[in-house]
Amino acid sequence: MHEVMNLLPWREAYQRHCQWRLLIMLSLLITSVMLSIYLPFMWFQHEKLQLQNEQHHWQEKARQLQPKYKKWQMESQHDRQVKSDFYRLSQRIHRHNQLIVLMNKMPKLLPQGTHLESMRWFQQQIEIVGATDNKAALQQLVSALQAIPEFERVTLSSVMVTKRQPVEHVFKLKIDQPRESADEVR
Repeated sequence: MHEVMNLLPWREAYQRHCQWRLLIMLSLLITSVMLSIYLPFMWFQHEKLQLQNEQHHWQEKARQLQPKYKKWQMESQHDRQVKSDFYRLSQRIHRHNQLIVLMNKMPKLLPQGTHLESMRWFQQQIEIVGATDNKAALQQLVSALQAIPEFERVTLSSVMVTKRQPVEHVFKLKIDQPRESADEVR
């Protein structure tokens, strides 16, 4: 029988060396893949835990501030109600103040030769009866009253000419006031 003799022993040594190198490279590759998966996973877990802690902190703070917020909300609602009531009251005062405005402005607006005989105030209207000695003065009075912004509409409802001397034009003016809106009534 022949003895098997290895004439190239360095090949076996090289083959074993390559196998060990391959094994080491594969283990390094598997380790690096595991680390590349594990490290981001741990980082995301850490961030998630940190966000949960922060969320818990803010929820606790919101729970602590809840009574203050409810108190502020009730005060704010009360402030809005007071502001609304004040606005409605000021509108009513403004609307019912028109007779006083008329009484204050009327002496300055009356042309010479014009005098008032009566003034009546109804809920939505003011009625003025007067006399003048010329029609131009009457037109001047109507124009001046129409220029006052507090009055909605000024109309000349009738003009009568007297037959006595000197001739006088008796007139009746109606001044409409703005109507009360539904939200002002409440």
